[in-house]
Amino acid sequence: MSYCPHCGSEIDREITPEEKEERALIEIERIRADKEITLAKLAAKAHDAELDTTEHVADVQAETDVATATVEAEVIAAGIAAGVEPEPEPEPTQVIVQNTEPEPEPEMPERAEHREPRDRKPSNYFGF
Repeated sequence: MSYCPHCGSEIDREITPEEKEERALIEIERIRADKEITLAKLAAKAHDAELDTTEHVADVQAETDVATATVEAEVIAAGIAAGVEPEPEPEPTQVIVQNTEPEPEPEMPERAEHREPRDRKPSNYFGF
């Protein structure tokens, strides 16, 4: 018994080779579509997990910032209560360095001596 690939109803006649090939192509495309759907679902799950992790990191960072600000405020309040005045920030100092010695000029390599050309040509490729 055969079934129609489009509607799924039973077919009482013999299937031609062209129909078999068409059914095989339809099945291949159905498998590819299922694969793409599965990959999309996996990618969505991975993206959701990444977002959850990012959200968790942001929460921890916010809690840390609040705790740090609280401690800083407590330290400042304790300093004010004790009558300690904050130290003024020192002014930056400028340091000027002057080079009094001139840079030495780079030495030029000596020029190679000029040779006179040979009167005869070498007997082989290597000059022997």
